[in-house]
Amino acid sequence: MGHTKLFKTLIDILFYVLCLGLFVLLFLGPKGLNSIAQENKFVQEWDVISWLILVMSTVAYVLLIIGVKYLKNVASIMTNSISFGPSVQINLRKSGKFLIFSSLLNFLTFALIFVKQIVLDISTEITFDNNLLLQIFITIVGLYFIIQSDILKMTFNLKSENDLTI
Repeated sequence: MGHTKLFKTLIDILFYVLCLGLFVLLFLGPKGLNSIAQENKFVQEWDVISWLILVMSTVAYVLLIIGVKYLKNVASIMTNSISFGPSVQINLRKSGKFLIFSSLLNFLTFALIFVKQIVLDISTEITFDNNLLLQIFITIVGLYFIIQSDILKMTFNLKSENDLTI
């Protein structure tokens, strides 16, 4: 039970920190936004592709928050000692899907940044970067949640079938 409470606490902290980051991006960012990592220009000088990259990154971030919210639901259910039920299975599946969608959108964003650098003849460098590895890890975790959801669904159906035969 101690591990479950720690899990819920860590998921809650992650969720609120992610929400704080979104709040800063949406409300405080435009007031003091000078340059962002990929663009060393003021916002007023950005082209359409730069804005598209920002929008795609923001949508991916929101999808990540939604995925963590469903995981937060799972943690809440598990702290009530109900770790085997349809609500856990449904929330795990939704969390996995949103995590995968978030990471896929981030992959598309990275690809768009790369193509933009090639088209504009900006020097590109291929580096061993944690951003790409993090997206691969989030995709793996999302797939794991979907697999666990399928396993929970099969075991729940098996349990229901056995309850009927007794």
